[in-house]
Amino acid sequence: MTKIHTLLGRRGVVVSYRTLHRYAITELGFGKRRATVAVLDGEPGSELQVDFGRLGLIPDPASGARRVVRGLVFTAVYSRHMFVYPTHRQSLDDVIAGFEAAWSFFGGVFAVVDPDYVARHIIGVLCPPALCA
Repeated sequence: MTKIHTLLGRRGVVVSYRTLHRYAITELGFGKRRATVAVLDGEPGSELQVDFGRLGLIPDPASGARRVVRGLVFTAVYSRHMFVYPTHRQSLDDVIAGFEAAWSFFGGVFAVVDPDYVARHIIGVLCPPALCA
C-alpha cells in the first residue's frame, strides 16, 4: 500500500494513506484471507517429488576451484521427509546415483516420481515416452 500511495503521489493524485487503505479494503478486498484448498496427499510412500536446487559455491576436489554445487532434492509427498544429493553436475550419471542414494535413504522405491525441473533429456532416459505416456 505504501508503494501505491507513493506512485499515486508522483502522478499528482493526492489522497491520504488511510483513505487509500480504506478504498483497497472495501473495493478490492485487500487484506482478506483467502480460502484454502485441501490437497489430497495420497498414501504414505506412494509419491516422491524430485527437483534440482542451488546449494552454493564449494571447492571441487578434482580441480580445487570453487564451483556451484547443486542438490538433487527428493521430497516424500505425504511425510515431507527430504533427502538431498549434492553434485557439481546435472548429468544422467549423477541423477541415477542420486536416485540410488535416495532409494537407500528412504528404504525403498516410490510408486510415483514427479520430476520437477529435471532436464528433459534425463527424464526421457529415466522414463521413456513409450513407458510413461
